[in-house]
Amino acid sequence: MAEAAEETVKKIQIYSSYSSSSARQVTPFWKDLAEGLIHDFMNHRLIALGNGFGFSAINSLGRLMDVTDVAHARVKTVKVGCGAGNTVFPLLTTYHDIFVHACDFSPRAIDLIKERLTCKEQQISENFYVRGDGTRAYYFSEEFLTNMFVQNGFDVEEVGICNKRVENRSLELVMNRIKALAKEYQHTCKSTGLMLWESARLMCNVLAENPSIVSGKRVLELGCGSAGICSIMAIQFAKLMVSTDGDIETLNLLRQNIISNVKQDLMNKIMVKKLTWGNNEDVKAIKDLCSHEGGFEVIIGTDVTYNHDAILPLFETARELISDIESGDSKPALILCHIQRRVDEGSIISIASQFGFWLVDKWANGMHSGNGMIGSWFGEDIKYNTTFQNAPLTILYFNI
Repeated sequence: MAEAAEETVKKIQIYSSYSSSSARQVTPFWKDLAEGLIHDFMNHRLIALGNGFGFSAINSLGRLMDVTDVAHARVKTVKVGCGAGNTVFPLLTTYHDIFVHACDFSPRAIDLIKERLTCKEQQISENFYVRGDGTRAYYFSEEFLTNMFVQNGFDVEEVGICNKRVENRSLELVMNRIKALAKEYQHTCKSTGLMLWESARLMCNVLAENPSIVSGKRVLELGCGSAGICSIMAIQFAKLMVSTDGDIETLNLLRQNIISNVKQDLMNKIMVKKLTWGNNEDVKAIKDLCSHEGGFEVIIGTDVTYNHDAILPLFETARELISDIESGDSKPALILCHIQRRVDEGSIISIASQFGFWLVDKWANGMHSGNGMIGSWFGEDIKYNTTFQNAPLTILYFNI
């Protein structure tokens, strides 16, 4: 019986399903508010919240609806401090027989509610609406989404639509969520190699100021991109430089960049090769370049850890190609530099250890806590210290 009673409890629908046919254009005030610079819009919204607009609106819904048989009676409710209506409108949408007395100290808040009552939806432009809390929503079709990615250089292999109902049982709220899920091509997308990432700029500066990192060594760069600035800098000092990426277009642009920026007498020391991590054929081709010398003594990667699915093949490939031979005090090293993103550092280090890589030094957000190798790269007189000290960048230094 208790379960049956629970099923009859009416959930409050936060976002109603209006059709565009019932909507009218918003007034200039709402359009200016929603279409302005986003930081200005958010500042405006926070100030409004501070003045009582929508104060504790969501938290009060459950308490306001704690009324006997509200779905079958003409219930009169008073909302004191109604603000812009973030409590009032969900109530009116869900309970059609309810009568709400809304009051607020702010005449502007009352005017906003009156304005919103004159139409069912706040439309900015085609498929573009203002939601009840003042934020914006754009509604699009699967075809529109696919075309948008294709027109911007992506290869769309698959797009999935996920429909999910989210319920907050304590507050008796129900929200429908629809997400478009795109499947990336392997572990990267075409355009990533065509950009110059901040991490590459930092690593290029590090190599320029600390040539001993690569001096006289066999060096491999993973995911070098079309600019290849780390490779171009390293070739000034390295014995051999192999620049790799998984995208053919990126590699063609890289070759042009090398021809334009590398001195002729250094061209015999640099090679450009295709390398898709985890691809046995590609790995073998790279390995054969210096197999007689035992592999690469330094492997560099900048912003190559942004996708969790790519981490395992990254370290698997690096382990196949790195040298096992120590030269004096110098041990073979894998140096990764990245902007902090959705892949957490713990996952990177954990997967690295599975392939025999151990983190021996680290630099993050302009701070170096130890006395290891990286500390010597960032002396007080180094010019790039001030340039990158506040950037969310991390350098991880691995040995095997």
